[in-house]
Amino acid sequence: MQSNFTLNSALTRWSTAGATLHGHGDDDLPALIAAARLPDPAYVHPYVPAYDAICHRFGPSSAEAAAHLADTLPRDHRTLLLITADHGRRDLHPAALRWPTRTPELTALLSGVPFGEERVTYLNVPERHLTQVRALLTLHAHVYGARDLWNAGLFGPPRSSFRARTGNLIAVARDDQTLGRTSPVGHMFEDLWGLHGGWSSTEMLVPVIALTT
Repeated sequence: MQSNFTLNSALTRWSTAGATLHGHGDDDLPALIAAARLPDPAYVHPYVPAYDAICHRFGPSSAEAAAHLADTLPRDHRTLLLITADHGRRDLHPAALRWPTRTPELTALLSGVPFGEERVTYLNVPERHLTQVRALLTLHAHVYGARDLWNAGLFGPPRSSFRARTGNLIAVARDDQTLGRTSPVGHMFEDLWGLHGGWSSTEMLVPVIALTT
């Protein structure tokens, strides 16, 4: 069961090859799950798209996130639920967020637009500005030379297409800090209580939960 938005994407076709696909909107997933439960044992794999947005907006530990799962998933005392995701997430507080990579002082020192996400940012910095950029970011992030991390094997075997997108300086947000980026539609994510993409254990470890409801 896949959101209509991604039902026919290349990734969906590849990852679900051989399966029977059912598209759904944001509000009709619970009814679709209920209709799919058959008298005989069956394996049903639904994707819950709104959960990601709710965790971003209210935080993964919020009552809103828990309520959405409770309202979406079956509770019939005969269904084994295996709940997982493609990444972890951590709670943040919008009032504590900082966006150092979009300040005029720092952007004037860069040779291009930052890559990455709010929690890890890849920067292209001219050699003459490296020390200054490190100083501006050090309160908000752990700052590493990209070459050092590649040489340490952090990103696996070198791939030129990915290597070019990691710049020459990598900033990893500290604690509940954020570094800022512009979204594809041009606005900043400023009011979110949950984010991912960083290198903390809560963001990198993928949850797997098994329970019978």
